[in-house]
Amino acid sequence: MTRKERVTREALLPAPRQQVWAALTQADRLGDWLGGDVQIDPRPRGRVVVRGSGCVERQGRVVAVTQPYRLVIEWWEGSEDRSDTGPATRVEFVLQEEEGGTRLTVSEWPATWANGFGEMAG
Repeated sequence: MTRKERVTREALLPAPRQQVWAALTQADRLGDWLGGDVQIDPRPRGRVVVRGSGCVERQGRVVAVTQPYRLVIEWWEGSEDRSDTGPATRVEFVLQEEEGGTRLTVSEWPATWANGFGEMAG
C-alpha cells in the first residue's frame, strides 16, 4: 500500500447486522476471522491486539464506535504500545442492512498521528 492508497472491499453477508457487529467486536469471533489470537475493547480508545500466524503482532486502538454501524481502529505492527517508527493504518468497518443480510464495507488506508487519534479527542 502506498502512502495515499485506500483499499476498500465490500461483502453482502447473509446475517443480521447485530450478528456481524458481534463478529467484529467479540475477541474470539474476530480472531476466527483474522486467523489469530485477538484482544479488543470495542470502546473509544480501547486496546486492540492481534497475534497472527507466523508470530506477526499488531497493536492498536479503537478510534471511533457507532454501535452497530461503524467501527474504526488504527493499528501498527509490533508489540510496543504505539510505535512511531513504523507505519500505522486505519481500518474502518461499516455495516449496512440490506435485503438478504448485511453489507460489510472494510476500508484501510495509511494513517498519521494527526488523523489517527484526532477523532478520539472530539
